[in-house]
Amino acid sequence: MLRCMPSTESQGYSLNAILRVAAISGLILNAAIFIFLGGNQYSSFSSVAAGSVLYVQVFLMLLLESRCKNPFLLLFSLLVLFFYAGRVTTLLIIPYSPIFQYNAAASAAILKTILYIIAANFFIVGGLCSDFIKAFPIGPRKISFHGSEPFVAISAVWLGALYTLLIISLGDVSSNTTALRLKGYAGILFNGNVLISAAAVVWVYSETFYGVYKKAFLWGVTAYLALQTVAGSRSVLLSALMTVLFVFLAGDKPFLFRKKTLFAAGGVILFGFLAFSVGTYFRWGNTYGGALKSENLVKYRIYLPYISPLKAFSRIGFLDSTVDLMANAAKYSAVINPAYYFKSVVDNALTPGFEVFHAPKAANALRFLYMGLPLPTHAEVRCMYQADMFTGYGDLYVLSGPYFSLLLFYILAAVFRNIYALMGARGDIFGCVQRVLLLTVFANWVNGFGLDWMAAEVLAIFLSFFLFRKAAGILIPGVT
Repeated sequence: MLRCMPSTESQGYSLNAILRVAAISGLILNAAIFIFLGGNQYSSFSSVAAGSVLYVQVFLMLLLESRCKNPFLLLFSLLVLFFYAGRVTTLLIIPYSPIFQYNAAASAAILKTILYIIAANFFIVGGLCSDFIKAFPIGPRKISFHGSEPFVAISAVWLGALYTLLIISLGDVSSNTTALRLKGYAGILFNGNVLISAAAVVWVYSETFYGVYKKAFLWGVTAYLALQTVAGSRSVLLSALMTVLFVFLAGDKPFLFRKKTLFAAGGVILFGFLAFSVGTYFRWGNTYGGALKSENLVKYRIYLPYISPLKAFSRIGFLDSTVDLMANAAKYSAVINPAYYFKSVVDNALTPGFEVFHAPKAANALRFLYMGLPLPTHAEVRCMYQADMFTGYGDLYVLSGPYFSLLLFYILAAVFRNIYALMGARGDIFGCVQRVLLLTVFANWVNGFGLDWMAAEVLAIFLSFFLFRKAAGILIPGVT
């Protein structure tokens, strides 16, 4: 689908150009649907108009990025376009939202939420354009290779596949303390973000990736994606495609599309919706039936008709989660506060497999709050597992209020941008992997599960990256 081509517009369309067309198309579609179909319980004239302003804001961000070539700004524009502005349009087409169904008050706060997002975006863009470290540019980076890197990619994908197979084989280990701890530590050692990022960097940039190396890599990728879906992952394909995007942003090859590959992109998107449904089906069999067995899947086959690909709109509609958090900030502050986040980081990042404060991640505990239950323990979360999206917008709004949060948006965005600039010192494979991982963390902050979840993720990424790089340097000649 993706081609590495010279950066001439006659040979392909840049991602920025495609997103600008998408923003204009979304703006027109948004207005046309409202004119012909009218509003619904989730879409009023005011909210649709605010959504149109959000489309325009994305278009202006893309115009700015076309001049300054900022990978964070391009990525941020994509996230806002499809997961926030786009959600305004999909709510017009299919007025379905499980979040609004259990919380009718939240739907009344849609307009307020969109206006807050528009204001926050100005501060985020300001931070992403604040250049405090001028030693290294933030633009395209040349990646150098030594010839042995295909072994890194092959090792990464097969390690990920074998780890996923192990997790499937173990099944439910909640009653086995030793197995639970081993699973926690293994999750840090074999971090999927690190393994897939390393594999994607080599696949995109290495010039020695052919023959038996290519076959071993592609079989490994197929095995990893299939096993992740069977394990219940509903977004593994989207995550893999996003990682490839991050790899192009972190290096020096242009991210261009040929005309014919635009049609292939539509096919991949449709397949992604199918993978969402299949992953949900397997997840029910795993979560409610224990280990993955055929009888568990048969037992829960009754749910299959309700796993509509169209309902994936609500799963990727992170606007709904932001609306919910803003409308219920007082209630959700019981787990979205500095003290609880500290306990959560200790229990879920620093002590994997055992607990000190018995504080699950805030995203796992949120379900108990809106069901009117007491704060849960880890054991109770495992029995009723669900991770609710916070998004960076909703998280900071509850954590620090509507006004101070705007300053925090600027500070965090500036931190991401300037750490990325510091990473420009390394031009080898693992320097590129570092930048890919930082872009991954940024995307997971914008569309994430809260700052405590992000802290645990950053620690796991750091340890896994350090160990994988050291192992590669020892076992694979030419890799440092």
